[in-house]
Amino acid sequence: MNKWKKVKQLRSLEILGEAPQEASQNLQAPELAPSDKRFTGRTKPLSLKAKPEFHRELKKMATEENCLMIEILERALEVYKKSMIAETKSKITQKSQPKKAQPLNQFWKVNFECDKCHQRFERSTVYSPAPNLDQLSQYPTYCEDCGENKPEFCSFRTKTNQAPCPHFVFDKKKQLCRSHNKQVWKKFHEFLSDKSVSTTAAWYEAWNQSNDWKHFWNSAEEKDNE
Repeated sequence: MNKWKKVKQLRSLEILGEAPQEASQNLQAPELAPSDKRFTGRTKPLSLKAKPEFHRELKKMATEENCLMIEILERALEVYKKSMIAETKSKITQKSQPKKAQPLNQFWKVNFECDKCHQRFERSTVYSPAPNLDQLSQYPTYCEDCGENKPEFCSFRTKTNQAPCPHFVFDKKKQLCRSHNKQVWKKFHEFLSDKSVSTTAAWYEAWNQSNDWKHFWNSAEEKDNE
């Protein structure tokens, strides 16, 4: 290319003037909302890849709400943050609440070492959260003096049967297990079999208000011995 051709090209560029700056300014300008042209403040580009079905659903929601897709994502983020805060508060509340003590079961005639006072016992009563005797070695054991949160056992004792009942209390008012509660009730019902309606009603009222099952059992026993 000779010298004169270069001069002609430079002159033609001078005639066209300076390069326009609108394109570069548009790239730097913040995004505008489509409806009211207000500034959104969204100047940071966000490059994400999503599944096609997610993109379709997001676009559909934005169209229905007449807003930008990024606005849907912003709302979703706020909801997620609130749920995380609520979940954190729930965990803190659960940790702050005292844990319910595990109920202890009673086993008889066991050789063991108390995990609280560290004394050795032979063929004694042991309290432990173990579900059965075979798993006793896998759980802490306590003697009668150290047994924490001892469960309530059935209080059924009679003159002819003084052996302690190993079952838990079912009727807390009368301190009876389910089996002995039925047994006492059956005997009491037999005791009322020859009573008048008014007398039966009075006895039933006394049964419901009293926690002394022995009184009703002994009354039935006395009738049987007559």
